[in-house]
Amino acid sequence: SWDGSFGLTALMLAANGGHDKCVKLLLDSGARVDQTISKGIHARGTALNVVAGCVVKGGHPGPSQGRASVARVLLKAGAGKNRVGTDGQKPLERAQRAAHFEEMNYREGHGGEGAHGRAGEYGILVEMLMGVI
Repeated sequence: SWDGSFGLTALMLAANGGHDKCVKLLLDSGARVDQTISKGIHARGTALNVVAGCVVKGGHPGPSQGRASVARVLLKAGAGKNRVGTDGQKPLERAQRAAHFEEMNYREGHGGEGAHGRAGEYGILVEMLMGVI
């Protein structure tokens, strides 16, 4: 596995970018779904940990586009839901945190209303990791 200067594998980079077709191609080509890395901000994490809530500077989640479809591919390939990353959180906990920020950002952009019950990408990811969908 390639472990670049950011401390991410190619699978993690594709997952982080929301590229589900690339993730599937990498898995079909032999990438290990639960490959971990030993350095960087995602040490001990897997591609599912990365996609479940890539939190950027300031504690807010990164862009969510494509994360639910990537997680679906990873879970179908047997990704472990219980792997704890360096932040001490499992993918579900990371996704719940990111979903909270996603909802707050939606409210902020819409006058504080209309976000309750809204399932954005991270909200869908939370439901997938909980086995609801």
